[in-house]
Amino acid sequence: MRASFAFLALVLAAAGCAPDAAERTRPGSGTEFDAAVDNAIRRLADPEPAERDAAQDWLERAGFPASARCTAALATSKDPEQLGRLEMILHAIESNTWNREMTSIWRDQWFVLKQGGEIVGFEHDQARIDDGYQVRDEPALGAWSFSSALTLPLARMEVRATCRSDWPLSPVEVSWSSPSNGPQIDFRFDDPTHVRLFVTNALGDKLPEKTVQLDTDPRQVCLEINASRLVERAALVERPVLRLQLFRCDYPPDGKTREYTVRLEGREVLVWDSERLPVLKYVEACAPPETRDEYYVSKERGLMAGRIRGYDLIRLHGAPRSGVAPATGK
Repeated sequence: MRASFAFLALVLAAAGCAPDAAERTRPGSGTEFDAAVDNAIRRLADPEPAERDAAQDWLERAGFPASARCTAALATSKDPEQLGRLEMILHAIESNTWNREMTSIWRDQWFVLKQGGEIVGFEHDQARIDDGYQVRDEPALGAWSFSSALTLPLARMEVRATCRSDWPLSPVEVSWSSPSNGPQIDFRFDDPTHVRLFVTNALGDKLPEKTVQLDTDPRQVCLEINASRLVERAALVERPVLRLQLFRCDYPPDGKTREYTVRLEGREVLVWDSERLPVLKYVEACAPPETRDEYYVSKERGLMAGRIRGYDLIRLHGAPRSGVAPATGK
């Protein structure tokens, strides 16, 4: 949830290209490999679509060893086609290489939420992967189970989600509830053009199913509770830019998305519980400094602090100690 009650949708740009030498030059072959990577990157802007596709395919298969040069090219290229393909390549590398590596970071995270310097809540995020999960007749890529619990002065909110183990962690189903005083809303993303909604009110009555048309394929979206996870994953390869498309899953949702871009602003040292941690600072682009979202990410530990949708977040070592409660007002 990371301090928000909506869900993010992530749409990333398009396709790829590669040299004939690709099959003969494998990752780890030093200068020869670097030259092949540079050649493939150049051919991402080739006039021939088949050449662009071949180069992208090779770079994605080359994997993490090619990521540094792809990242450097993404920061300097002016060619729209090349930029779009580099973004897709880096996202493929990040998901294929790092989804499992992120397990220890994503498994269990606690945050304290502040506004105006006062503690107003706590957030607990958890994740686990299920290798045997398969969505209908799709390839058995496995799936992630994510959960977020937000404790505020007057309410507790919970979100549970099952997501494919693909590059956008695209959703299969989501359950939102407020155990203290509200309904439960279930979202099913099992249709290529629509999301189905099932609502159980506070009295336990099930309301008629609703269907909302989406303006993008649900297999290309990412839930908002996973947005900071994508920033954490991007930090491992120091991606300079993430272009996201936000999808708000409020009730009732309108199915529309909006653009959201996060960029790497630089490196900083974060003082966290008397420890000095090197972090990467990612910020929301095209937003005023006083209101923009900010993420301070450690490559080894993930999100350590930030300002997201009006809340200041600070990572905790674990569950808050007994007796610490959200402030109810000044």
